[in-house]
Amino acid sequence: YQNLLESVCFYTASDTPSTNFRYVDVRVSDSSKYATFSNTARATFDVFTNNDPPDLDLDADNSSGATGGDFHQTFIIGTGETEAGIADADRLVADVDSAQLTRTVIHLTNPQVGDRLVEIAALPAAITLDAASSDSQRIYTGAASPATYQTLLGSVRFSNLLGDPGVTTRTVETTITDDGSLTATAITSIMFTHAPRVDLDGDDDSGAMGGDYQTTYLVGNSSSVAIVDADAVITDGDSALLSGVTATLINAQGNDRLLVSGTLPGGIVADTGTPGMIALSGAASLADYATALKLINFDTGTTPLPDTRLVAVTATDNQGNTSSVVTTRIDMGGGLSVSLEDNPYLVLSGNDHRYTAVVMNNGLTDIEGVTLTAILPSGAGTFQGFSGDLLDDWDCNIFDYTAICTYLPVLAGGTG
Repeated sequence: YQNLLESVCFYTASDTPSTNFRYVDVRVSDSSKYATFSNTARATFDVFTNNDPPDLDLDADNSSGATGGDFHQTFIIGTGETEAGIADADRLVADVDSAQLTRTVIHLTNPQVGDRLVEIAALPAAITLDAASSDSQRIYTGAASPATYQTLLGSVRFSNLLGDPGVTTRTVETTITDDGSLTATAITSIMFTHAPRVDLDGDDDSGAMGGDYQTTYLVGNSSSVAIVDADAVITDGDSALLSGVTATLINAQGNDRLLVSGTLPGGIVADTGTPGMIALSGAASLADYATALKLINFDTGTTPLPDTRLVAVTATDNQGNTSSVVTTRIDMGGGLSVSLEDNPYLVLSGNDHRYTAVVMNNGLTDIEGVTLTAILPSGAGTFQGFSGDLLDDWDCNIFDYTAICTYLPVLAGGTG
């Protein structure tokens, strides 16, 4: 019985038990006919509460592949992305015995050039940024609920404004404190991968900058026009293969269409089922996809609307990373007959658009000494050209809603 008494323990299942004394009275009796009880012995328990640390889990369902309270993040280079969260959307902050937390420290342990930690939203009213904080360590203080600190973690981002921040995995450590207990350190691992980069005009000689391209579709010309320059190129920092390229005419009008003009490289197929879109797919090299992209042309009807067309292009590599959107601008130009009305208005046939006309070279003397004098009609009608023994010869190009028409004088004896 003595051994039995030594094995009896006091226990409470509460995380926040009362601190009142607990008393346990013990008596024993013998087995004689006239059993008698011993004196009463009392055990007194003085209860002290133990402050449990907060619970911190940066990825509650471990969907990022990290376990415990940790989180894995991916930063995709080449998409224009400059920030990455340090916690998943299902992050969890809790405390079983404290209604308020007091402090969290978020530390980027191995910062590289251009790295910093930033907040993308205003801090909650009860929380302030400690003056000891730096680009690589953010210290937030203030008595606030676990839910408030949980929200705060969602607004903290790893940031790098460089075009290529390198591929060194960054490590971010996070801890949270209540009235005296500290969570286990939760670790965010930020890994880097490259998206493809598409440059539709490698040397920018079309006048478009960055990865964009611009060209002109000549109205009346039976030939379609390529949506990329001859020096278009696709690169990728960590993938030798692409899985697809998509070209989309984002403001198609009338009889506009995209078409593949030529034979695609082996392994690449074209889906043309969606009007105004060509989706290339299949595992193939960057060079083969650049070749395939050069085969995509724009075409339209004989009397197209004059608005500039825009074609958006993206590429996806075999890791599933998709490039930033690059754009081809296609202006409508050439092949339009010209007339001039009062006010004066320049009228381009076939599209019912009028443009305010300004005669730039009135009074210019040509090489043979003929003064070019604009003869404007007194009423609506065809522009009479310039005085002298001249014939009309116009070349017009349309840029958005501006028409630039050049008049080349032709003398009876030859070009002037």
